[in-house]
Order: sequence, then structure tokens, then C-alpha cells
Amino acid sequence: DLDVRFLRIELDMRARMVRAGSIDLVCNGTSNTVSRQRIFGFSPTVYVTETRLVSRADTPAQSLQDLRGKQVVVSAGSTARKTLEAIAEEMGLKLAVARSNDAAFDQLLLGWAQAFALDDVVLDGLIVTSRSPAKYHLLPDVLEREAVGIAFAPGDEKFARVVRDAVVGMMGSGELKQLYRKWSE
Repeated sequence: DLDVRFLRIELDMRARMVRAGSIDLVCNGTSNTVSRQRIFGFSPTVYVTETRLVSRADTPAQSLQDLRGKQVVVSAGSTARKTLEAIAEEMGLKLAVARSNDAAFDQLLLGWAQAFALDDVVLDGLIVTSRSPAKYHLLPDVLEREAVGIAFAPGDEKFARVVRDAVVGMMGSGELKQLYRKWSE
């Protein structure tokens, strides 16, 4: 029998919890980057995400260019942080780092930041589940594209094969596409 428990974990806690054996699989949209491959094993890519910006609809920001000199928030532990750090000086952005996605979204809600950068799928979820989804809009700029997979502890090839085979099987059957739609649309 498989013991499945859904746990809400912050971005910066994923690696510690996997290393400690507290969790076996991280299914919350972990970008498969070279630096993360040193920490995690990965399933085949389950989707490709775009790092985008969300702003409040009542602000004049319609693109990244409109954010020059403005505060932009990112979440600690996100790849969006590295992306924004790389362009912040060039663009004149004031970068703030929040401890979690929810805290970053709150900074946007309260007007402490003019935009929040993160994976588009996660931003969509935060917008849709907010009290007033019409108060937010995604800016058109795509800052980066990244492959996303299911992360797990490296080193156990038998477990890695089980994960990979399961994901490939779900791709072939169409189940993965159905799950993606269920959780992201």
C-alpha cells in the first residue's frame, strides 16, 4: 500500500525535508535546473513553466519596462529570485525577497511591491484563489522558461525508475494531462 499525504511546504524547505526523509516526492512544481539536480532526482518533465510577473490591475504597470525603479518581490528559494537578481540592476528594479509565495502575494496585495515574479502556473493559482481575482493581471513578459518535474531524493535508482516509469505511463495514457488540467486550469 502507498501512504499518500499532501503536505504544504515552503519552497526553501523542500530540500531539507527530502534529505531528512520526511517526504518522498515533491509534486509542487519544482524546476529541474542544473543546481537543483545536485539536490534532487527528477522525473521526466511534466510541464514547462514561464517565469512571469503579476501586478495589481489598478497600477500603471503593463510590462517589465514599466517597473523600472519599482519594488518587485520574489519568494525565497524560487528560481524566479535568481532570474530577477540577474536583471534587477540592469532594469533598476528594487528587489524584495519574501519568505513564501503567500507572503510575496500579500506584499503585492498591500501595495508594498508593484509586481511579484514567479512561475505562471503558481501565479495563476494565487490569483484565482484570491478574494478578488479581477484585481490582478499577468504582465506579458516571459522572463524565463523552465522544465518542471517531480523531485525526489537522489541516489535510489530503484525508486527513481519507479517514478520515471509512472510518469511516462501517465503521459502515455493521458492521465498526466488530465491531472495538469485539474490542478492548473
